[in-house]
Amino acid sequence: MSIHLLSRTKAVTPMLMVKLISDQGIKASCGPEIPNDADFVINYGKITRQANINADIIYNKMLQLKKLQKDGVSSPKIIMEGDMNMLMKQDLIEVEFPFIGRKKKHSKGKDIVWIPDIQTAVDKIRKLRTRDFLVEYIEKKREFRVHVVGGRWVSVSEKKNEKDDGRIDPNIRDQLIWAHRYGWNHVIVEGDDEIRPRVTELALQATKSANFEFGAVDIIEGVDGGLYVLEINSAPSLNNRRAEKYVKYFISQYRGE
Repeated sequence: MSIHLLSRTKAVTPMLMVKLISDQGIKASCGPEIPNDADFVINYGKITRQANINADIIYNKMLQLKKLQKDGVSSPKIIMEGDMNMLMKQDLIEVEFPFIGRKKKHSKGKDIVWIPDIQTAVDKIRKLRTRDFLVEYIEKKREFRVHVVGGRWVSVSEKKNEKDDGRIDPNIRDQLIWAHRYGWNHVIVEGDDEIRPRVTELALQATKSANFEFGAVDIIEGVDGGLYVLEINSAPSLNNRRAEKYVKYFISQYRGE
């Protein structure tokens, strides 16, 4: 009997959680294949409907947004979807700019194509044809990540960059995509920040809508003051403190507590 984290690779976070679970005297493993002796499976970036945790999540990021919008959860609007292979200039003339092109399965913003105007759309139309959907661009002033585990939020952080001077130019890649590789790091949002209850409530709404028992919800505050869910991550990178919170929930479910 053992717990298996179904992950695309034996990455740092799944391996960390395997160690934390093993430290509790429970056999554990991770990776893209489920061992024969595994009797409890957790989807962690790779999906099977036979999992014990996160079996019914909406993994497809485009379908996530559609479900959030259907349920009234604030999020960017999809402006075009379907087969993009034959996308032409005339298909984009009536589209509201700016927007971004995205893939339905993406990670760390590597798929993002920024389109501020029709000329850029024409110049990058070959790249747009490789994307799955187009979504409105919302100018942001802050970005957050909320970790939700077992129907409760356990951590709220804000992306910070030492080079950030308050000006955002989406034409510059490291200002459009607030990723670790561009110098953006997660800093804990303290309890006296009035935005914390707003982002946590929105994160709980989002995970409920998309059937996540656990996950990391990326939320932005727009320059208009509104909050918008960008996506829910099914296999977030975790430090030791956050990994312990996830593992505590996994073990409680494994033991039927």
